[in-house]
Amino acid sequence: MAEGRPTYEKSVFINCPYDPEFEEMFLAIVFTVAASGFVPRSARDSEGRADTRIDRITEALANCKYSIS
Repeated sequence: MAEGRPTYEKSVFINCPYDPEFEEMFLAIVFTVAASGFVPRSARDSEGRADTRIDRITEALANCKYSIS
């Protein structure tokens, strides 16, 4: 495993809208995933990159064994 990069086996992609009304739900899912020993991932991990959001989502999904929608 590269330094600072979670393993595929422990990564969980969380697909949740960025809208303010979903913020509490997103944070609750992140907390639950982390408390369960997994690494929460989302397209937010790569914000600021020049890639389109769909490309960032596709890449993140490909690097996660599990996903939550």
